[in-house]
Amino acid sequence: MAVPNIIECEICSLLPVNLNNVWFIEELFRDPDVKKYYILRKDHAENIKAFCRYIVNANIQRESLNFIIFNNNGEEVGFISAEPVMNRTTNMPVWNVGLLFIPHIGIMVMLHQH
Repeated sequence: MAVPNIIECEICSLLPVNLNNVWFIEELFRDPDVKKYYILRKDHAENIKAFCRYIVNANIQRESLNFIIFNNNGEEVGFISAEPVMNRTTNMPVWNVGLLFIPHIGIMVMLHQH
C-alpha cells in the first residue's frame, strides 16, 4: 500500500517528508525548545541531518510514516511521525508517535506509544 501524496484534514493537510521538503524538519530542530522536548536517539540529536536522512529513507522504504503538517493557508506548522515497534512486554506491535508544532504557534509535543 502506497503512502498518499497528501492527506487532507479539516484543519490541516499532511505531506510526506521527502528530499524536497526535509529542510523544514532541519529548521524545526534549530529551536532550543524542540531540541529539549522532542526526544531523539543520541546520534540523531547530535546530527539532525542524519535524522532527516533517516526519516526520508524510512518513508521511501515504508518503515514509518513521517509527515509535515500544513495549515489551511499552506504554511508548514508541524511534524508528525509514526513508527511501528514491537512491545517487548506483550510481544505485540505498537506505534511510537511523535508530534510537534513550530514555536510561534505554541509548541505542542507529544510522544506516545499506543
